Amino acid sequence: MNIISTLNLDNWQLIVKELQSLESKKRFIFRGQTNEWNDKKQDTLFWPIISTFNRYYCDDGLYDFKTFLNQQYSDGLFQDFYGNYNSKHIKQLIDSTQLERIYFFQHYGIPTCLLDFTYDSLIALYFAISGVKASSGGTHNPFTGKSTNYPKNLLISIYAIDYKILKNIINLKDLKNSDLFLNYDNYFFENNYLALDLTPMNNIGSNRENYNLKNQKGCFILFDNKNSKEGLIEYLDRIVQQRIIEDKIDIQEPLVYQLNLDYNSVLKPHSYTERLESLFQFLTKNERTGKYLFNDLQGLKYDFNFFHN
Repeated sequence: MNIISTLNLDNWQLIVKELQSLESKKRFIFRGQTNEWNDKKQDTLFWPIISTFNRYYCDDGLYDFKTFLNQQYSDGLFQDFYGNYNSKHIKQLIDSTQLERIYFFQHYGIPTCLLDFTYDSLIALYFAISGVKASSGGTHNPFTGKSTNYPKNLLISIYAIDYKILKNIINLKDLKNSDLFLNYDNYFFENNYLALDLTPMNNIGSNRENYNLKNQKGCFILFDNKNSKEGLIEYLDRIVQQRIIEDKIDIQEPLVYQLNLDYNSVLKPHSYTERLESLFQFLTKNERTGKYLFNDLQGLKYDFNFFHN
């Protein structure tokens, strides 16, 4: 069975409708990615879903995430190296757990093997468009009101994973708020490390602050693929297909929905006859932009790309 459903769309209103339909089922988590252009094939180069840590460090095989946890996040070393920082957030993290520290630094560009997901499909859509370069106009089409700066087949992607199907088929462990380094091997699964973290806010102490995680309705999948080159979707596809065959499991619906949107639909539309709403304006109206998802300059960094909207 094909457990991945793919749908290409050239209109942001249509993808919003599809995403909100999936979200209403209350069993999906979402992730948005921008992708790139493959000049040789003249087509979209879809980014595999791989952690920032393994994308950056693991090509040479010299450094792994478990070692990183022990060196950078262990209590004593963390306090020795970072305890004299003036940041109130770092001072607060001195006596926190490893997982709390990772949650916090995950949103400040520190590479980890946690993959960001959200329960909110529009938030995933916002992050998917955040890497699309701004345009001051583009080629005007008076009939459709669309700009055509980019090739028709250059696409952003939003992935929706049915975590209930995933938990039913694969007996995945949940990340625990205990020493992640000491317990890391408990998450070893089918040659990689895999775990769900669907309620991270439950792992945060009442006196801790993690505005970004809360407002982004965030959750995580631990995916450490240091032993393979597979992205998360390819890995899940292989594992679930094995379970279907070996355990004779019947799946009625796809595990993963991949919704792809034409880059040009993200750009500010133009029309001689009417003022058309842009996707960024729609997301702003629904409070799903950096202004609402961050409590610092990171929000400005993401929103600044769309100042012309």
